[in-house]
Amino acid sequence: REYAYNGSRSSMSDDAGAAAARKRLLHDAATYYDVGAIIASESRVPVLFRAGAKGLGPAGADLRPGSKADLPLWLALPLVQRAEQATTTGAGSGASCTIEQPKEYSSKVRSSLTVDPTLDMGNKPFFYDVGFTVAAVRGDTGLGMTLSDVLIKRHGEVLAQAKSMGCDNDPTWYTSTLTATERTLFDAAYQANVEFDLWRNQKLYTQQPSSFVV
Repeated sequence: REYAYNGSRSSMSDDAGAAAARKRLLHDAATYYDVGAIIASESRVPVLFRAGAKGLGPAGADLRPGSKADLPLWLALPLVQRAEQATTTGAGSGASCTIEQPKEYSSKVRSSLTVDPTLDMGNKPFFYDVGFTVAAVRGDTGLGMTLSDVLIKRHGEVLAQAKSMGCDNDPTWYTSTLTATERTLFDAAYQANVEFDLWRNQKLYTQQPSSFVV
């Protein structure tokens, strides 16, 4: 591809930057009204304040340097990003606050999930959403890889369970052990399997055409 704008080679990077900005805007627009994303952003993560903070302690108290506070993701992320920007631009001597590793993603938890990925996760509906976000912010590639491996393993189990359950079975006992992401996957696979069984047994006489068929 040739870039003719004043013969500048920066056009390629400008195009890449514009494409990244458009992608970010589309992602933000898609998640802005996502109820699941909104609820997930309320999940609390530990934040370490190296320089202290005003009004972020219990009952609006100030935090002393070196204090920790559990803050919702929607508040913790912009605080950390602003601190990183200040460090990058030279406005600060170091990151004034950082997200610490939540106990839900400790080495013990990771080991348990690696050994037995079928553990009950019903009390952690946004385990993956928060985990991948924390891994990205902290640069924790180990956590990201563990979450990916666990999700892949549990993905296969979820599909197998959805396929094995007939339309007369109540899947609540199983879905109550899944995260929100896994529950969405199970519901889609289970519904498809139920409709196929009904059609095969001639209880469902009309099969809806795909939305991709013109």
